[in-house]
Amino acid sequence: MTMPDLETFHIKRSKVYPVHYVHILHSVHSTHYAYRNTAFDNFDTIFCTGNYQIAEIQEREKKVNHKKKELVKIGHGTLDSLINEVQNTNIKRNTSNNKLILIAASWGPNGLLETKCQEVIRVLLDSEFDIILRLHPMALKKSNKSIQKIEKSFKDHSNFKLETNIRDKKSLFLCDCMISDWSGLAIEYAFAFEKSVLFIDTPQKINNPDCEQIELVAFEKEIRSQIGEILSLSQLSLLPSKINQLLLSQNKFKEEIKKIREETVFNVGNAGEQGAKYLLELKESLES
Repeated sequence: MTMPDLETFHIKRSKVYPVHYVHILHSVHSTHYAYRNTAFDNFDTIFCTGNYQIAEIQEREKKVNHKKKELVKIGHGTLDSLINEVQNTNIKRNTSNNKLILIAASWGPNGLLETKCQEVIRVLLDSEFDIILRLHPMALKKSNKSIQKIEKSFKDHSNFKLETNIRDKKSLFLCDCMISDWSGLAIEYAFAFEKSVLFIDTPQKINNPDCEQIELVAFEKEIRSQIGEILSLSQLSLLPSKINQLLLSQNKFKEEIKKIREETVFNVGNAGEQGAKYLLELKESLES
């Protein structure tokens, strides 16, 4: 399953069959901030992206005296797929001489989309950047009013575009720089394209009010300053100069990002094979 919250939300453990429940963490985020408190408690096995998720889950098990799960060093299949596309895709920019900025905002009441997105877009348009605002599917459901305001404000700007189809990854290949807040896509983008990200420092996305019970810094917080730069909400007028500085420093970030990726993500390029191998071995052990 890629859906968390087994037993505590929609889907319950079977009371009829001895099912072994395996969870695939589909985000590079830490487990104790972006997810509910009990999101992973009732699985038997969890496919982990990196050591940080293993440490977080083990700390949770100790804190609540919960059953120990099998925590498998798998990696991140979505990241592997994106890296493969980067290596095998040749997408060309159009004839525009403007730099293309992709805004990838996470969803939630304190995120960039719901707070300062219009101001960010305005500053960038005034500096003659081309802009694509890429919307998370949950934002389309939860933030419709904010999206409509943005559409209305910038409908007459030919160099502004809304992107609602996240299956289309073309904008990731075309953009010169990504702006984000707490989106997992920003980390995947940095790791796959080996490019830095400009993070707008909105309040951290927290779906677990008890997150501080786990005394570990969330990966998505720790990593931001390592794969890009962070800009406070009071410094949005500096966006154009910060973007230009980042673009000039891309070569410096490239090697550092590759190093961080190898240190933090298991089995880069090989997560699918590792997962399949584990599942086949699990099947055999359950049948024996």
